[in-house]
Amino acid sequence: MVNQSLKTQNGSVLLFSLIVLTVITLTAVVGMQRSTLQLRMLNSMQHHQEVYNATNEQVELGTLFLRSDVRKARRIMGPLIQTAGTGASLVNEATWVPIVLHSSVSQITERLNLSNQSASAMANTPFYLRGSGNRGSSNGGVQTYDFTYVATGTDRSGRISSSQEIGLQIMGPSI
Repeated sequence: MVNQSLKTQNGSVLLFSLIVLTVITLTAVVGMQRSTLQLRMLNSMQHHQEVYNATNEQVELGTLFLRSDVRKARRIMGPLIQTAGTGASLVNEATWVPIVLHSSVSQITERLNLSNQSASAMANTPFYLRGSGNRGSSNGGVQTYDFTYVATGTDRSGRISSSQEIGLQIMGPSI
């Protein structure tokens, strides 16, 4: 009797188990691919955040450096006002302490510029000697000068970059 039942089986259980194992394997492969993609996306977001944090920290330290001493700020910003906007770098200052770069950030550049708003305002004010016909005379006026401080950072691969900008004002004598 046992011999008779073995001859009637045609392997349907084996075929069913192979189909189930194939479905489980495909599901596992798709799940692993998705998790790998999510890890890559997360890693990219972390690198972008590190570059952003480094440039933001540079802007904060730069403005703190300029606000720490009014004489120092005027010594740095004065030539910018005199030349109507050529940029300066705080790295050239002897008392400037640059920030430590994060592990994924390769470089940070920074620049202090006289904003276009100040340049056009200086050209149209009667207190600005270069813009008025009264060369050689001074009315003793005081003017607000607007500056922008920009920090730009990139990661080691060069694919991710961040640029942060902040506006500063300083009161000074009219030129």
